[in-house]
Amino acid sequence: MLRDLDRLDAAQGAISAGELGVSGEVVARRAEYNADWKFHLKPESISISATPGRANVATVNANPTSFSGQTLNLTAADSISEVPLLTTAVAPFGQSPPASSYWNLRLIEAQKARNKLPKKNGKIDWGSLKTGHIDTGYVAHAAFGAWQGTQPADGANTRTNKTIRWQAGKDYMDGDTNPEDPLTYVPMRLPPDVPGHGLRTGSVLAGGKVGVAPSLPVVPCRAVRSVVLMTDAARGRVADSIDHLVAAGCQVISISLGWMSGSDEMGRALDRAYMAGVIVCAAGGQYTDTVTYPGRYFRAIGVGGVQPKGRKFPATTAAPENFKLEIYNEYVRGGTRHIAGDDQFIDIWAPSACIDRAVAEAGSGRNLISTDGGSDGTSYGTVHVAAAAAMWLRLKAVNIGAKYGASNWRRVEAFRHILHSTETRKLAALSAPNQAIYEYKHPWILNVPAILDADLPTIADDDIQPHAEGQIF
Repeated sequence: MLRDLDRLDAAQGAISAGELGVSGEVVARRAEYNADWKFHLKPESISISATPGRANVATVNANPTSFSGQTLNLTAADSISEVPLLTTAVAPFGQSPPASSYWNLRLIEAQKARNKLPKKNGKIDWGSLKTGHIDTGYVAHAAFGAWQGTQPADGANTRTNKTIRWQAGKDYMDGDTNPEDPLTYVPMRLPPDVPGHGLRTGSVLAGGKVGVAPSLPVVPCRAVRSVVLMTDAARGRVADSIDHLVAAGCQVISISLGWMSGSDEMGRALDRAYMAGVIVCAAGGQYTDTVTYPGRYFRAIGVGGVQPKGRKFPATTAAPENFKLEIYNEYVRGGTRHIAGDDQFIDIWAPSACIDRAVAEAGSGRNLISTDGGSDGTSYGTVHVAAAAAMWLRLKAVNIGAKYGASNWRRVEAFRHILHSTETRKLAALSAPNQAIYEYKHPWILNVPAILDADLPTIADDDIQPHAEGQIF
């Protein structure tokens, strides 16, 4: 039995050698939460999903809008060659990636929501609102607009930016005050490192053109190199980051990280944020039937993912209500249902695949975007919801303060109540062979204007959620 990396090498060699009837430059990447590798053949834009030992190749479709492709049997491959672990096809920030339709922004009606927000000089006026972002750090990318100042020779960023308020953040990996992602570490260890993950999710949160909430002030904390919070140290850095961002005045915190177990330290930090009225949005995870912590905490806003059915973009002329959708990475085999999360912990579902995002590598430019560079996941759904929370807080600031107080857990529960009760598009019921149709507890798909239009609910004393510290289920 070949090792995974050997299988990857073998598959790349077979493709490059034309053994599958195709040839060209092969670019490969690995999904964040399972053993799947994605192969992209340039310039034909053929995409092949390869899982070791699952099935033989039937056909290879030259379909530039498909990001799932066909399946390779890597156990039968034996030729070995080098694989460049690069992002997929990219384009300058000034133009869209091929076949892009911004389906995610259209689905949640982002532009309609932005039009409701206060403006200053023709742009959204975010006032004093700030959103915290705990991830692998920021990158000085063109997606966030102009960076003012001179770049020093040693490469460390010192320039300022109106969106990325990095001076208010912190680097808990290196112990300094500049949470910049160096991008120089290699994404090949356990847990898998994901350089640039903070850039990609941050751009969908607040980037121009690709972002849900363009120019939203973001305070980054660099807490990890991997999205998998496997160690106590990683969970401790997330806890420290939560405390730092609350102290920095962030009213929303976005966490696109997770693991199957939490920690008392992380739970205590989330409790402090919750009692201060900070809305913490966290990823539900995927490739497991267990929602991951911190998204699993009752006091967080847990986010599940949806994607275009078959991972194919809706037509640019299609109305959002007609988009064909499915749960992100849903798969049903042998009569056993596997879903992206045990959904009692999921508060809302949001776009999580085939999404335009900023990308960068250690040696690349800082002006590139891609439609799936760096893989997909509920990481992206999370920043959609965090952006929606920021819009809600900005639009309803006066009324929210009057009804719930400036620093009060009722703000979090009011937002959760609106997510649960605003009847927007419903996630389709899931069925599987020999099983009853499964109805989701909280089935609504994110629609930002509906959230902004909702009346503020009355929140009772007994609506408070159980403590995150000590939560073990």
